[in-house]
Amino acid sequence: MGVAARAWQLREAAGAALEAGRGPDACELAGAACRLHATPRGRRLHVLALLAAGRTLDAARALSAAESLSPRVAEDNGVRGA
Repeated sequence: MGVAARAWQLREAAGAALEAGRGPDACELAGAACRLHATPRGRRLHVLALLAAGRTLDAARALSAAESLSPRVAEDNGVRGA
């Protein structure tokens, strides 16, 4: 199985754990997925899982790191001369 496919499985399991109210499990699964193959959605899932696990400081740090990796959308959304 490819690394990306395994990471996808871990993200799916993390989402299911979140839905079931198992924040700590979701946190571990999402973190493992990010370590294997990080994606923007995977990083956001990890932040949500950290919050669900009560790890707000870690969530803030992860969110800051994820935002630094994401491309910024222009504030004017492409509107010129406004």
